[in-house]
Amino acid sequence: MEGFGILFIIFGVATFLVGLAFYHGHFSKEIFWRACWKNITKAQLKIVGRATMGISICFILTGVISLLFKEENIIPVIVLIISIILTIIILKSCFHNKRMYN
Repeated sequence: MEGFGILFIIFGVATFLVGLAFYHGHFSKEIFWRACWKNITKAQLKIVGRATMGISICFILTGVISLLFKEENIIPVIVLIISIILTIIILKSCFHNKRMYN
C-alpha cells in the first residue's frame, strides 16, 4: 500500500496546485480552450478552483491513510469513495445558489 499511498499523495498535491491556480484566476484560456466554458468569469473560475481543491484533499487523505497500512487493504479505497461523496455533497450545498451556467 506504500506505492498506492505515495502515488495518491503526489496526485492530490498536483491536483491541489491546479485548483489553487484556478482559484487565483490563472490558466483560464489555456485549460478551457475546447470546453463549454470558453468565456468563464473569475467568479466561476474561483468556484471550479474550490471544488478542485476539495476533491484533491480526498486524494491526499486517502494517500495518508493508505500509508498507515502495511499490507494490502480495502479501507483506503472505502475512505476515498466516502470522502468524495461527502465532498460532492458539501460542495453542492455550498455552491447551490451560485450558477455555473448563464
